[in-house]
Amino acid sequence: MKSNIPIDEDRILINEVKKGAALAQRKLYEKYYRLGMKICLRYSSDIESAKEILNDGYVKVFRSINRFESNRKFEPWFSKIITNTAIDYCRRKIGEMLYVESSEQIEIEATVIDEMNANDLLRCIQDLSNPYRLVFNLYEIEGFNHTEISNRLGITPSSSRSILSRAKRMLKQKINVFTKENKENWLIAD
Repeated sequence: MKSNIPIDEDRILINEVKKGAALAQRKLYEKYYRLGMKICLRYSSDIESAKEILNDGYVKVFRSINRFESNRKFEPWFSKIITNTAIDYCRRKIGEMLYVESSEQIEIEATVIDEMNANDLLRCIQDLSNPYRLVFNLYEIEGFNHTEISNRLGITPSSSRSILSRAKRMLKQKINVFTKENKENWLIAD
């Protein structure tokens, strides 16, 4: 998310937050709320959980704001804290890891993805259960490798690969179901 406020204004705002100014905290919260919510929605199954993750993340941001170096960009620092908060939240929610069951190969027509919008795809990802959604996001969206994922989640790299494989199969199934449910609507719209 690109800021509408120039960098100098960002620095002024952050310096005010560092001084404990409540109004500056509110402005910073409002400014980065949308970016934070986008991140949290990738890791949560519903909006209420995303809000909970985001609020926990903001607590961490404000508690550690004095460690933020003013010569750096705020957005990547903020995004990393929110992402780590979301990962921690998911890790707490995972009771026991589910292991991959054998499953048939599922094909998705190329036109299906073209017909879906980003929100439709996000809903399909959110429908994945916690371990699958978490590993899928870490690998496919955040760009972590299986060794990094295993270190963060306390699982083996092979478990990470298995969970990712199952997550992709489950996601394909969800996309196919979505397609079947919405195909009539697309035909009517044409």
